[in-house]
Amino acid sequence: MKNTISRMALTITALALTTPAFAIERVDTPQTTCANIQNILNRDGAAILRYPSKRVANYTLYDRYVSGDRFCKRDERAEPALVPSKDRANCHVRLCKTYEPIIDFFD
Repeated sequence: MKNTISRMALTITALALTTPAFAIERVDTPQTTCANIQNILNRDGAAILRYPSKRVANYTLYDRYVSGDRFCKRDERAEPALVPSKDRANCHVRLCKTYEPIIDFFD
């Protein structure tokens, strides 16, 4: 029994050490071109995009943006969004938004 527990602990430790840690990239959009932002999202599937607020001085906005629906939660869909970039005032990206499925009980 003790030997089995030791083997299990060793196996779990080995798996934890060999499994890559997927850190999400953080991008300051005003220093990055729109094409590069879109390339990062297409390559990684998701990234944290940070940019200054237009309404509040010295305030940074950020959110998790994605390349498509498969990077959203089950009750979310990837919706079009805009962020500022180095070369564009409005860079087209996607943001996960909660949606309510339409269920027709009378059909």
